[in-house]
Amino acid sequence: MTNPWFARALWFLMGLFLVFFALNRHARSDRFNYHSEIWSDKAGYQIYLSGFEYGWDARNFPDTSLSRITGYGFYTDPESGTLLTKYTYGTALAQLPFYLVGHFLEDEKETFPGFSVIQNRMVSVAAAFYLFVGLFFLYQFLTYFFSKKVLPWVIIILLFGTNLLYYGSHETGMSHVYSFAVFAGLLLFIKRRSYFEKEAFWEFLVFGLLSGWIVMLRQSNALFPLIVLFLDISSRSAFRHRLRRLVRIKNLFAIVVGGFLMLLPQLVYWNYAFESMVAYSYGNEGFNWLYPRIIKSFFDPYNGLFIYMPIMLFVLFWMIQMTRKKVQNGMLTLLSFVIISYVFSCWWAWWFGCAFGQRSYVEYLTLLSIPIGYGLSQLHTLPRLRRYALVLGIILCCGYTSKMAMSIDHCFEGSKNWDWPAYGELLQSPMK
Repeated sequence: MTNPWFARALWFLMGLFLVFFALNRHARSDRFNYHSEIWSDKAGYQIYLSGFEYGWDARNFPDTSLSRITGYGFYTDPESGTLLTKYTYGTALAQLPFYLVGHFLEDEKETFPGFSVIQNRMVSVAAAFYLFVGLFFLYQFLTYFFSKKVLPWVIIILLFGTNLLYYGSHETGMSHVYSFAVFAGLLLFIKRRSYFEKEAFWEFLVFGLLSGWIVMLRQSNALFPLIVLFLDISSRSAFRHRLRRLVRIKNLFAIVVGGFLMLLPQLVYWNYAFESMVAYSYGNEGFNWLYPRIIKSFFDPYNGLFIYMPIMLFVLFWMIQMTRKKVQNGMLTLLSFVIISYVFSCWWAWWFGCAFGQRSYVEYLTLLSIPIGYGLSQLHTLPRLRRYALVLGIILCCGYTSKMAMSIDHCFEGSKNWDWPAYGELLQSPMK
C-alpha cells in the first residue's frame, strides 16, 4: 500500500464491505429471536442504553415479557421494577453514538423503544465500525514491526482465518469486537507515545481511561493492560526503567483517575441494582483454578479453538519459533497465550456458551497478530516447496474457518463430550 490514495480506497472499500456484510447477515432476522442483534447476552449489554427509555423501571415496560422475548439477557425485580444485568456497561458505551442515531430514527409509535428493528440494525453498524477501526489501529501498530507488504495479508488472515469477522458480522451485539478495537487502540497509543517516555500527565490519564474501558468491556480483559506493559521489553533494566515511570506518584495518580472515571458509572449501576457499590453480579458462575479444561477448550468439537481456527496452530508455531530465536515479543506473546488459555479453560463454562470457536480469544488477536506478521515476513527465507506448502495451508485454513462460520447456526448442536458425529454434520452442512 505505497500509494496513499490507493490505500485509502482499499480501506474505504473494506469499511463498506464490513457494514454491508453485517447488515446482510441480519437483513431477514426478526428482532425477538436468537438471530437478532439484541438477544440474550446482547440484550444484557443493551439494557444499559434502552433502560433510559423506561426510566430504569421495568414497571414502565409496555409488556412485562420484554425480558423473556429478548432471551433473558437481563432480569427485572417485579416489586421494585429494578433492571438487573450481570454484564458491565463497556459495550453499551461503545454502542452509545449508534444508539442515539437509532433513537432519532426510531418510529414514535414503536411498541418497544430501544429494542426496535432500527436499534437492532444500529448494533450491526456499530460492530462493523469498531471492527474497521480496530483493524485500522492494528495495521498502524504493526507498521512499527513489519513491512507494509506483509500487513494486508495479516488483516486478511485475521478476517477469514479466525472468528473475528464472525463477531463483527454475526454476533454483533457481543463485547468482543468492541474489545478488539480498544485493545488495538491501546497498543497503538502506547507505541506512538514511546511507552510514556515523556511522562506527560495526559498520556497516563488516557492509559487509565483505555484500561478502565477495557475492563468494563469484559472483566477478564484486565490481563491485557498488564501484558502490554511488557511489550518491546528487551532487558530487565528496560523493564525496571518502565516500571519506575509508572509508579511515580503523579503518573500513577493519572492512571488511577482515568480508571476510576471509567469505573464510576458501573459503581452507580451496581448501587442501583444490588444496593452495593461493589458487587459480583455473576452469582455462582466463576473460575475453577484447580480444574482447567485446556484440552477440551482447544480441541473439543464444542467451540474448540484449534478445531474452528486451525490457523492458530500456525500462530502457536510462530510464537514458539520467535521465542526459540529470541525475537522481540516472542516470549511475551507465547506466555500471554499460555496464561489466557489457562484462565479461559478454568471458567465454569469452558465452551463459553453459544459461540463460534473460543470467543474469548477474539480481542487477544490484536497481540497474536505479531506472530502472524512474523511468520509471513519469514516466508521468503523458506525453500520454494515449503513456502508454497505453507501458503496453501494458510489458504485452506482461511477457507475452512470461513465456511464453518457461515454454516453454524448460533450454537453447536452436539454435546460437550467430544461429539464428533455432530461436528461431521456441521462440516457437511451448507453455508447459510
